[in-house]
Amino acid sequence: MLYYNKYSAGMLRSSLCTALLCMPFGLKADPMRIVTDIAPVQRLTELVAGDLANVSALVPPTADAHHITLRPSQVREVENASLIVFVNDELSPWLTKTANAVAPDTMVLAVFEGEGHHEDHDKKHDEHANDKHDEHDEHDEHDEHDEHD
Repeated sequence: MLYYNKYSAGMLRSSLCTALLCMPFGLKADPMRIVTDIAPVQRLTELVAGDLANVSALVPPTADAHHITLRPSQVREVENASLIVFVNDELSPWLTKTANAVAPDTMVLAVFEGEGHHEDHDKKHDEHANDKHDEHDEHDEHDEHDEHD
């Protein structure tokens, strides 16, 4: 499996354009098949690829992309893909495993470096855990203002 980490949509666009140009196309060639993990990546890929590719997303919009079990038809999609584009291994670790198993020579593009989403999410929780909510008791000092009523 050819695996590339990309860190921005601009780099994805550049990499995807390069991949599209490197694919062998005849004058009447079928569009290449690109498989993505989630709908937003599918849409971005469709915008870049245009009519040169048929793009599909493996994860339905209502499903959790972290934990999905692929149906046999979805595994075949991965197996028959010319290119796989996904967020990263953190969001969709199952996609890398599947690609390694059924399509080891297929180019795989990760849109973002791993560890980003959960690391930021956990950091926010840690920061919030350090907040001292007891400090809000200082409002009790203003009880004397009730005497003015």
